[in-house]
Amino acid sequence: MRKILFLFVCLLFVIGCRASTRHMNGVWFYQNEALHWQQSDFPLTVTADDSADPDDLTALQDAIFVWNHRVERDVFVYTPNSHTWGRVHFNQHDVDDINANGMTQAVCHISSTDSRITRAVVTIDILTPPQDSTIVIVHELGHALGLEHDSYQQSVMYSSAINSGGRILSDDKNFVLWQMNGG
Repeated sequence: MRKILFLFVCLLFVIGCRASTRHMNGVWFYQNEALHWQQSDFPLTVTADDSADPDDLTALQDAIFVWNHRVERDVFVYTPNSHTWGRVHFNQHDVDDINANGMTQAVCHISSTDSRITRAVVTIDILTPPQDSTIVIVHELGHALGLEHDSYQQSVMYSSAINSGGRILSDDKNFVLWQMNGG
């Protein structure tokens, strides 16, 4: 009986932990509220490590242009040579060390307080081919905005960015505008 009670308590604990953060409709949620930036955070400043490859910095700027152009507003602003981190920080590492998945070309780590995103760090793998860098960074910037993977292959938020159609969908654009307009 004690064993059953112990397993039941463990199950409740696991369910409680999983319920605090989940995704729904392509957006991450925290306790029934979408993870999001505050209106005053926009445009999100983007900084990069001084050691970042010049080609990847160009890809970063191209990715920022893609988001700003699609949303028709300044979602991101790149601040080169900054000595402090912006709301979104870009760097390069061997992502396999971070994620232990040979297929991973980049990751995005989000910090939040309750449902408010406070910082995002985008890390691109140092071995990501230059021709894939822009689409991979557009995808990771989507995660920085609170977007999750999409099952629609034409979406830039498809789980494999380089195999996607590369489109920022209307739902994604509307979620960003919702954040920019104060949620």
